Amino acid sequence: MPGVIEIYHLKISLVKGSLFIQNGLLTFVKFLLFKNKLLTKERILIFRTGSIGDAICALPAIVAIRDHFTTAQVHILSNAGNSSAKLVSMQRLLNPKYYDEFIDYNGYKPKELLKLLKRNQYDLVIELPQSEVSFFSELRNMIFFRLAKIDSGWGWQVHTFFSFRQTQERWLTFPSETERLLSILRQNKITIQDTGNYPLYLSEADRYRVDELIQKYFSGFTSRNQLVALVPGAKRPQNRYPLNRFIELAGWLHSKGYRVAVVGGPEDITYGEAIAIYPEVISFCGLLTPVQSAILLSRCFLTIANDTGPMHLSYAAGTPVIGIYSSRDFPQKWFPPQGNIALRNSHVHCSLCLSEACQNNICMQGIPIEEIKDAFVAIEKTIKRT
Repeated sequence: MPGVIEIYHLKISLVKGSLFIQNGLLTFVKFLLFKNKLLTKERILIFRTGSIGDAICALPAIVAIRDHFTTAQVHILSNAGNSSAKLVSMQRLLNPKYYDEFIDYNGYKPKELLKLLKRNQYDLVIELPQSEVSFFSELRNMIFFRLAKIDSGWGWQVHTFFSFRQTQERWLTFPSETERLLSILRQNKITIQDTGNYPLYLSEADRYRVDELIQKYFSGFTSRNQLVALVPGAKRPQNRYPLNRFIELAGWLHSKGYRVAVVGGPEDITYGEAIAIYPEVISFCGLLTPVQSAILLSRCFLTIANDTGPMHLSYAAGTPVIGIYSSRDFPQKWFPPQGNIALRNSHVHCSLCLSEACQNNICMQGIPIEEIKDAFVAIEKTIKRT
C-alpha cells in the first residue's frame, strides 16, 4: 500500500502532467494557426479581461509590452463586465500613454467584434489570460483571433488545475498574478525592466477632489504619516474580515494618534458608518470613484484591507498594504508585491473551496486581530526608520 507521501506525490504528478498536456496541445494548435515570424510589428492587440484587481495585476506586463514594441500601435481589448463596471475597467485605470486605442467589447456580438478586429489589421495578438481560464476557452480564443486575420499570437496558457487543491496548497508554490503574467512575456523573449510599474491614470481634477475632501474632514492635514486607510468590504462574503474587528482596529489606530479613512464603494457604506464611530475616523465609502480612491490611498501611511479592489489600488499608488486573505483561493495568487504583508489562514478544513458563498467565514475569523496589529507595528517601525 502506498504511503501518504507517495499519494501526495502522485496527486502532484497528475496536476503537473495535466497542465503539461493541456499547454502542450495549446502550443501545437498555436503552431498550426499562427506564424510567429520575427517581423516588425506595427499593430499589436493585447487581450486582458477583468475588474480592478485583474487590471492592476496586468499593468506591469502591459508596460513591458509597450516598452518592447516602442514604435508599434498598441490596442487593448478588454471587458470589466456590464456597463455599470465602467469605472473599474482598465480603460479608467491605466495611463493612456501606454496604449493607442482601447476596445471594450461589452455589448458587441461576436460577428461585430470579429469585423472590427479584421478592419484594424493587427500583426500580433498577445493574450494575458486569467489564472483560472480553461483549455477550451483558450482554444476558442486562439481560433477567434485567427479568424480575425491576425497572423501572429501568443500567451494562451492554462495555469489552474482544480482537483487536489489542498494537496497543491501544501506542496506547490504559486506565483502572484503579476509575476505569472510577466513570466508569459519572458517565455516570449520580452525583457522586463520594471516589475513594479503600475501607471494609474490620476487626473488633476481627481486629485483636487480628493485633497478637497481630505481638508474638509481632516482639518490641518499635512502629512501622510498621520493617515491610515481601512478597507472593510469585498465582493465575496468569505473575503470579508469580521466587521467588529475592523471597528476595533479603528479604535486602536485612533488611540495611537492616527487619523483613519475608511475606503470602499457604495455597497460598503454601512460598513463605513459602523467603523466611523471615533473622532478622526471618517468613512469615504461611496464618495469616490476607484481612481479617486487610489489618490486617497496614496495620501495614506498604510492600508489595511481585505482582498478587494482598493487593496490593489493601494500598492499601485505606492502605499504599503497589510492584506487580509480568506483561504478560498490559491495562496500567493492575489498577494500584494514584495514589501507588503499578506495574512492568510490555511489551517481550516475547507481551504481552497473556490466557493462564491460562505456560511461561517471561519478562515477569516481564524486570523487574530493581534496578528494585524503586529504587522502594522512592524511596518510602522520600518517606515519610520527610513
